[in-house]
Order: sequence, then structure tokens, then C-alpha cells
Amino acid sequence: MSVRYLSKAGPGGNGINGPRVFILLIFLISVMSSPTFGQQMGQLTAYTDSWADDDGTIYSSGVTADSSNSYGHTYGTRTTLTSPAGRTSSAGFNSDNSYNAYAYAETSLPWDWNDLGDYSEQSQHSYYCPISGRTISFNTSTSRKVGVSQAGYYLTSFSYYWCNYDINPNCHVRCGPPNISVINYTSCPGWQARYQGWVEVPGVYTFCIPSHGNMLVPSFNGAVECIDY
Repeated sequence: MSVRYLSKAGPGGNGINGPRVFILLIFLISVMSSPTFGQQMGQLTAYTDSWADDDGTIYSSGVTADSSNSYGHTYGTRTTLTSPAGRTSSAGFNSDNSYNAYAYAETSLPWDWNDLGDYSEQSQHSYYCPISGRTISFNTSTSRKVGVSQAGYYLTSFSYYWCNYDINPNCHVRCGPPNISVINYTSCPGWQARYQGWVEVPGVYTFCIPSHGNMLVPSFNGAVECIDY
């Protein structure tokens, strides 16, 4: 398993989808000859990857590819994304039998504040040999944790236009800036609770979802607890 920082080309052309952080679980098979088919193959690559967009959408994709498909094997991929609450989304079965075969499938689930925990991504890979009439299938998978940071802030200063807050002492959450400013509509509450969604890249860092950074709830009853859900 490796972590890649990539700009990813779409399966149908040279368009760049933009930089994304993905987890790649790669099964890489280099075969000079196949005893099953009695043929030469190129390099078979199969993997599942996963990432999140700035709006919190969780993605899963799978790839099955052969860099030198001399004998016209047909490669296929289907990928499935499952949430902790049981929401499921699948895509595929996409296939390709060209010389540089590349079978890609991608699916996603929208962000749900009530569906936090470990999301699992699994891809089914297959290749069909037209000479032997046989199909070989196998799976790859990965997962990532999704959660929410609740950070507490206390009022430090205010003006006619702004209420200024600092994060509570010893508030150690995954996502929470050291200070925030809120428009002063009528008065400034003494405390604020700030909520932001995040997606964990296992063993690397936490991706704080940008569009979730302004969810604030005023508190008039004392300091807000800091906690990651």
C-alpha cells in the first residue's frame, strides 16, 4: 500500500481531474508467460483508490490495466463504496480489450453528517482469455475514516462589525483553526462551537473538508467541549 499525490488523467482521454490525494492498494503482476493461457502477457496492474472532494463527497475507483495486451484479453473493473451506515454505490462493469487495455470504474457517496466512521472501497477485477474461454477474477480494497471535529472558542474582542474568538486552551481536534471572526449582527456570544468534517488518509494526515469550515453554533452556557466524532 502506498500513498500518492497525483494529478489523475481521466480514463477516456488526457483531461486532468485535478490534484487529489489517494490511497492506492496495488497488485502488480509482471508475467512473461502465462501457464494458464500458454500466451505472453504484458504488465497487469490492478488497484483500488479512494479520495474526498472539497464538498465532502467520498469516491472509490478501480483500475485493471495491461500495458501490452498482445492477445486481446478483455479486462474489466467494478468498484463499490460502502458507508458505515450501509449506504452503497457501485459502478462498472467497464471493459477494454485494446493493446493498452485500461478498464476504469468510479463511484461516490455524498457527505452525510450522520454517517461517520470507516468507509470501505472494494474493486472486482477480471480478465477474459478468448483462446481458453476462461475468466479470472480477484478483488482489491482499501478504507478510510470519516469524522467531524467539534472545536470550542471563547470571545477575546469585538467591534461594531466583528466578534473575535480564540480556540479553547488544550483543544486538540483534527480540524480547528486557532482563531475565528464572526460578523456582529446584534451582540457577541461568549462562546462558539465550530464543526468541520474530515477524511483521514491513514498513516499520513487528516484532510479537513474546506466547505465545512464555517458551521458555527453560538453558546451562551459556557465553554464548548472539544472532541472528534
